[in-house]
Amino acid sequence: MARLEAGGVIYIAPEGHVEVNNSISPIETFHAGTGRMAMRASAIGVSVVPVGIWEQEDRKRIHVQVGGPFVIEGVSSIGAVRELMERIADELPEQFRGPFA
Repeated sequence: MARLEAGGVIYIAPEGHVEVNNSISPIETFHAGTGRMAMRASAIGVSVVPVGIWEQEDRKRIHVQVGGPFVIEGVSSIGAVRELMERIADELPEQFRGPFA
């Protein structure tokens, strides 16, 4: 939070682990701490930017898709994680969206 308050940038991964077959994991595996971090960032006026990252089929390239900034408002920490993942899933190809397809 100190880095954000000082105008810095941080990267958080809502799932907190590497995916299997490039697909988003089941919601039950998400980490509420990531939601709390996003909620605190939003509370101090820092937007969250969703970034979808996946490996190309040739396994030699990584694709990165950046979405628009948003803030988390009025949800629980796990609700915030769900919102984060919905926004990230929107940046991924359909076949990688897992439970958010």
